[in-house]
Amino acid sequence: MPDYKKVSILVVDDDLVSRELIVECLKIYEFEQIVAGDSVAMAYDCLAKNRFDIVLMDIGLPDGSGVEVLTSIRAKHSAISLPVVMISGDDETNNVVKCLELGANDFVAKPINIQVLMARIGTILTIKRLKQDVDVANERFALAAKGAHDALWDWFITTDEIYLSARWKQILGLEEGEVEPDFSTFVTRLHDDDMLGFKRALRAHLSGVTDYFEYECRMQNKSGAFRWLLMRGSALRFDNGKPYRMVRFNK
Repeated sequence: MPDYKKVSILVVDDDLVSRELIVECLKIYEFEQIVAGDSVAMAYDCLAKNRFDIVLMDIGLPDGSGVEVLTSIRAKHSAISLPVVMISGDDETNNVVKCLELGANDFVAKPINIQVLMARIGTILTIKRLKQDVDVANERFALAAKGAHDALWDWFITTDEIYLSARWKQILGLEEGEVEPDFSTFVTRLHDDDMLGFKRALRAHLSGVTDYFEYECRMQNKSGAFRWLLMRGSALRFDNGKPYRMVRFNK
């Protein structure tokens, strides 16, 4: 069971039985930081005074709609930074779609299936934790790159995004706003005669044929001149071996 003791959760439901059921089940799953209430006003007050990791929000409340609170939350927080699960006794498709379009992470209908609710909460919090881990790793990477003299580039394979260190930008003669945001654009700087060999070497490494990627090639800088560079790197992989990220060091 994941460690939920440090997770702060806000439960807003005007139905006393539903609210107490949710709170007691959260305690069983070892949630310790639980705030519960029954109105829009209470939700706004708690959100203004406290930091929460996740919100469970009923749509129908005596002084307004939980949708109003959801809209307010999304104006300040992303779906990752503050996830929201909407709860309602009315599970009409239109209501579900509306909540999801407004930024709800999930929707649970009453009567609440506690096992389903807890599974969804667990999934959402796992995604949130993974995102936080990635942010920390990226911050460490950026600090390391800033202090390094090597040209370093970091390719997020699943999104095609690429990060270039200051040394790389210097080699290419690029200013901060001129940096290519994606890998596919970045490789268009390769000399035509080197493109095929580069792609073959890259494919061999990503498919697991080679332990490391290494290829010497020419790359064009902003002035149009080509410079010989030795590309080196290694892919990070999921448990199934599929690569998701590749960091390259060039000297």
